[in-house]
Amino acid sequence: MTDPAAALAAIRELIAVRDKLAAATNWAAVDLSGFNAAQDKLAARVPSLVAALEAALAFHQENDGHCENCTDASGEPLEHPCDEFWVITAALTGQEAGD
Repeated sequence: MTDPAAALAAIRELIAVRDKLAAATNWAAVDLSGFNAAQDKLAARVPSLVAALEAALAFHQENDGHCENCTDASGEPLEHPCDEFWVITAALTGQEAGD
């Protein structure tokens, strides 16, 4: 199983390469093959990232006003939406968690 932190680091590196190459396109004679390869690799990762987000959101579904799988330190169910649900949805919508 791939370490999630390593997978995210690889994706961040692809984004950095893409951004660096995109900034270089201001020059007249730029080889875009590296840029296109980075874009292709990044695009290939999108389905697995979406699947991971869907799984995380499914884990945090509402059940009778509570998060289906989250509990506090004493084992009591947390109200839905829980913090994890807010963080995931904020990231997906480009907002800060808690906005």
